[in-house]
Amino acid sequence: MKTGYERIQADEGSSFRLLHQKVKAEDFAWDYHYHPEIEIVCVYGGNGRRHVGNHLSYYQEGDLVLIGSNVPHGGFGFGAIGEHEEVVIQFMPDFWEKVFCTNPK
Repeated sequence: MKTGYERIQADEGSSFRLLHQKVKAEDFAWDYHYHPEIEIVCVYGGNGRRHVGNHLSYYQEGDLVLIGSNVPHGGFGFGAIGEHEEVVIQFMPDFWEKVFCTNPK
């Protein structure tokens, strides 16, 4: 399986990227990829199989996963049963340092 590099662009005027995906399982395009950004995935609906690093497991509605920087993974909607809904937040590893350490309140 080939692992592709995904270039992530933060949302305009933001230091992170927020994605809300709601798709039918058969319409989900799966690609195994990596990127330097840390990723938080919250599954709101559906269940199926996930592939993160060398770990293959199953997820269900309500799962929350933190994927580290440069860890290869596939989209969770692949192999989903029925409709799949997730929210993904992607941010650079130094995000917390930049936000909280340079702007103390």
